[in-house]
Order: sequence, then structure tokens, then C-alpha cells
Amino acid sequence: MKKIIFSFQIFLIIISNVVAQEIGEIGKPIITTYSSIDIGLNTQIWDFVRDSRGIVYVGSAPGVFEFDGSTWRSIPTANKTHARSLAIDKNDRVYVGASGDIGYLVPDGKGELKFQSLIEKLPEVNRIFSYIWTTNILNEDVYFQSFEGIFKFTPIKKSNNNSEESDWKVKVWKPEVRFNYSFCVNNSFYVQQGGIGLMKMVNDSLVLLPGGGQFADDRLQVMLPYNKDGGSLILVGTFNRGLFLFDGNSFKPFNCEANSFLKNSTLYKGKLQEDGDYVFVTLNG
Repeated sequence: MKKIIFSFQIFLIIISNVVAQEIGEIGKPIITTYSSIDIGLNTQIWDFVRDSRGIVYVGSAPGVFEFDGSTWRSIPTANKTHARSLAIDKNDRVYVGASGDIGYLVPDGKGELKFQSLIEKLPEVNRIFSYIWTTNILNEDVYFQSFEGIFKFTPIKKSNNNSEESDWKVKVWKPEVRFNYSFCVNNSFYVQQGGIGLMKMVNDSLVLLPGGGQFADDRLQVMLPYNKDGGSLILVGTFNRGLFLFDGNSFKPFNCEANSFLKNSTLYKGKLQEDGDYVFVTLNG
């Protein structure tokens, strides 16, 4: 049975639980809480990812903070602003969506990670934007989404089949009003566009989903797979209207005990854990 877990803690506390060093002893794990003052980062923590080695990367200001289980290290973005969204690919490369900048982390000559900006790969007319609210990876494509546009970067591989790219193929989508949040679920890319609704990327075109227009004036915060009994439903979470299930043709309110609570608690983030449980973060409650 799937369970729903709620969190009212700030992201820093969640991160502290995640990055506690692995303990080989039987018993309660050691959990260390780090204050933003101790670490030297901004009080606002926007995102975090973990690579295959267990290294954690935190999006804050003036960029990304790397934590290896004992030491924190700052990796500032080129313009030293907030890193709002992070994503990590199958090769452990961390992509960063920041305020007015996009890029990824790459090792320097000493093996330490630094921020490599991709801003100049964009057409000059598209280089001015506010925050990158979501960064998503779908197969080989990296999607950076701001209010002002969606920027898809596809690596062009070197001719010797090396895993490193020689350049990037870039495609840009502009909104009629603005893009709010984007999601990658069940191998598809979705975005909620203000004034229009929830849309899906189909053959490089954004298509309004059946029933997606009802979310034209909502804030969609969560889209997660809901594969109960082997199905392919999508769990959709809104800022103030609670949860819905989407079957590819229509949206239906998700009738569960948690839904009434979420409607009054301002849903902000959600995550599907490896054990099948859902964790939701709310702003109120």
C-alpha cells in the first residue's frame, strides 16, 4: 500500500537527514543538522540532488554547494546568483538552472567541480530571463524552464563516440503568457502555461492535454508517476486544489484522506521514494 508522508520542515532539514553519513553499525543512524550560517549559504535552499557516490549538491546562493559527508564546498555560478533547480544525468553530471544563467558542473585541472555556463549557446535574443524554475533530463535532452522560455539542450557527440559532447543542439519555446513549472514523467515532458493549461511536448510541439485547460489559472507543483496495479497514471498536485489523477484522457480528483488536507496547506513539492511512498512538502499546516 502506498503511503503519503508530509513534511513541514525547510529543505535544509530534509537535506540534513538525506546526507547523514552511512553508518555500518546496527542501531539509530547519526543525523547531523547544519545551519545555513555554519555552511555559509543563503537561508533559501531551492533544490538538491545526489550522485551515485552519495555526494549531495544543494542549490542556493551564490550557486551550488557540494557535500561529501563531512565537508561543504561552494561552487558559485558565473553571476553568483541563486541556483534554483538542479538535475543529474546517468553519468553523474549535475545541471544547474540559476537566476539569469544555465550550465553544468565540470571538473577543473585539480579535479574540483566548477560551474560551466551554457548561456552563450542560446540565441542572443533569448539570453535574458529571470529564474530557471525547473531543470529536467529526458533521455539525452536537458530542459531548462523559466517563465520566459523553455530551452532544450541536446549534446552533439564527438565523432570518436566519446561520452563527452563537442557542442550542443539548442531549441527554444516561448510562451504566449508565461511557463510556470515543467515536469518529466513516464518518459514525457510536460509544462503548465499560464492562461492556457497543462501541455505535453509531442514531436517538439507543445500540445494542450485533454482537460488540461482547467489548470490555466492554477499553479501546478507536482507531477509524479502513479503506477498502481501496473498502470501508467500520473499524480498531479496543485497549489490549492489538491491532487488529481490523469489517465491520458481526463483528470479526476484523487479521493484520498490526504487530499482535503493538501487543499488547505499549499502544496509546494512532492517526491516519489524508492519504496513507493509519496512525500509532500507544504508551505502551511
